Amino acid sequence: MKKENSAVSDILLMSRIRTGRQRKRAAIKAQDKALLRLKREQDALSKAYRNRGCVPLEPPVMKGYNRFFVLRDDVARSRDATFFQGILDKINTTNWCAEKGFRVSKRYKRRHRYADFLQQLYEPTEAEFKKMDFSPRALQYFEEWIKIDKRSGKPVRKYVFTDPWRFILRVRPNWITQQWIHAPELESRMDEIDDFLDRNNLRPRFGKLVYGKYISRRKEWRYDPEGRFLVDRHVLPYRFMKQDLEEGIGGKIFVNLKRYSS
Repeated sequence: MKKENSAVSDILLMSRIRTGRQRKRAAIKAQDKALLRLKREQDALSKAYRNRGCVPLEPPVMKGYNRFFVLRDDVARSRDATFFQGILDKINTTNWCAEKGFRVSKRYKRRHRYADFLQQLYEPTEAEFKKMDFSPRALQYFEEWIKIDKRSGKPVRKYVFTDPWRFILRVRPNWITQQWIHAPELESRMDEIDDFLDRNNLRPRFGKLVYGKYISRRKEWRYDPEGRFLVDRHVLPYRFMKQDLEEGIGGKIFVNLKRYSS
């Protein structure tokens, strides 16, 4: 029996006739190559769409309002106006809102109510703070805090400006002076690729070939570096907080321990 099997295999090798398993493997390999070509085309289309450029819009159109920080009047008239303006240029934030009052709708007791939109100065991380290259005098106006990152749930060192009263908010109309060039051919081809992947359920295989793994949009798993449990997005795990306190990390920590109190 073994001799017969070996003879059949020799005949297949000599005649170059592929077995069923080889044909299946070749079909999968051809499909993967087609998906990779589709990925390269998708990247080229995305790059061309991002670099399509803008054209002037005449007349300009006002859309909403921008709010940002400026020097207070008494600070702007003082002799340190240039110094504080240099600090503000690095930590200023700009927000947009459709209405001038900068109110947002929040749900409270099954009802939607309007509340004032809170805007603060930018709080850089440790790496960003080093890149800003503040002078020794400007460093005296910053305090190191430890706050919780909403995405990872881990403590992050941030530097907070200690004299925010020196700056006030100012609202200005948001004028649109340019518009993107319309590219219907690029948009239609990108939509065609997305529809093809969704219609044939090729997203999992596409993600595995490109990124090495596939993460569903419904479930997004976030593990800690040791991979022992799922990290909550908005609450600092008790293990991290206890470890940081034992190491003596200074600053202020804002943690909600209700879910860990039981």
